Amino acid sequence: MVFQKNFTPSRPKMRACVTGATGFVGKKLVKKLLNQGFQVRVLTRDKEKSFPSEVEVINVDLISPSLNLKGVLSGMDFIFNCAGEIKDQNLMKSIHVDAIKNLIQAAQKETLLTGKHLHWVQLSSIGVYRKSSKTGDCCKINEMSETKPLNIYESSKLESDKILTESMNNFFSYAILRPSTIVGQGMKNKSFAHLLSAIRSRFFFYIGSVDSICNYVHVDDVVDALILCAKNNKAKNQIFNLSNDCKLSDIVQKISHLKGKSPNFLCIPEKPIRFFVILFSKLVNLPLNKSRIDVLISKTRYSNRKIQHLLEYVPSKNIPDFSVEYLNMIDADDG
Repeated sequence: MVFQKNFTPSRPKMRACVTGATGFVGKKLVKKLLNQGFQVRVLTRDKEKSFPSEVEVINVDLISPSLNLKGVLSGMDFIFNCAGEIKDQNLMKSIHVDAIKNLIQAAQKETLLTGKHLHWVQLSSIGVYRKSSKTGDCCKINEMSETKPLNIYESSKLESDKILTESMNNFFSYAILRPSTIVGQGMKNKSFAHLLSAIRSRFFFYIGSVDSICNYVHVDDVVDALILCAKNNKAKNQIFNLSNDCKLSDIVQKISHLKGKSPNFLCIPEKPIRFFVILFSKLVNLPLNKSRIDVLISKTRYSNRKIQHLLEYVPSKNIPDFSVEYLNMIDADDG
C-alpha cells in the first residue's frame, strides 16, 4: 500500500449569487469572491456588461412582468443582494422592494424543493435610522435605534429589509449590513470629492461648529464585511451597522498638511448659511443645499460594537488617510 504524503481532500467551492454586480460595491464584491475561491453567478438585466470569464451570467430583469426565476438559484449557498437605485426615484421601490419580493419567493421555493440551506446577505443603508431632530445634536445610533427614513431611497431600503426578515424559514436565513456613506476609487457619488476639493482649494468653511462628525466607510471594508456575514454562522438572522466615523477636522488637517497649508478655517454660524442657501439656491447653482448642510453639521455617530463583538470585525481603511489617497488619485487622472 502506498500512502500519499500531505494529501488533503479538496473541499467543494462555495457558490454565491450576486445581484447589483455592475454597481460600485457589487463589482468589487464579485472580484473578492472569485479571489477567495467562490463560484459566482450574477443576475443582471444589463446584457452589455462584461464579467470575468469564470463568472456565470444570467440575464434577467427582476422587475419584468414576464419574470421567470425558475432555476436561477439552483445550487447556490449564498445570495448577495447589492442591487440598488440611487438616482431615479421612480425605480427605487421597484428595485428595492418589488424585485426583492420576487427573488425571495424564488429563494423560498428553491430551499423548500431541495432542502438545501440558503443564506441571504443584504446590502442596506444606515440612513434608515431616526436622527436627532435638533441640528448639531450629539447622537449615537446602534442596531436597536428607532428607524425613521427621511426619503424614498431610505424608506424603500427599510421596507426591503423588513420583507427579508419576515421571510425566514428552516432552510433560509439572512444577514443585513447597513453601511454609512461608502467611499472608494470609482465611486459615483461626487459629494466626497467636492468636499476634499473645497478643503484643498481653501474654499471650505465649518458650519456652526468644528466638532462635526463624518460618517463614511471604505468600499473594501464593506465588501469584507459582506463576505464575513456570509461565512460566519454568528451572522445568521442579524442586522449589522458599519461606519468608520471620524472628525471632519481630521480630514481637514490631513489635506491641509498634504498641501503645506494651515488647517485653520473659518467657522460660520449655521442660521445665516441656511438663510443664504434658501435665498439664492433658486437663482444660482450653489455647492451647498439643505441636505449637504445637514451632513456638514452632523454630530451623529454609528456604533460598530455589534459587528465587532459577534464577528470580530473592525473597519481597517482610515478615512482621513484615504482622503489624501483619493486626492492623489484625482490628480493622477487629471495629469
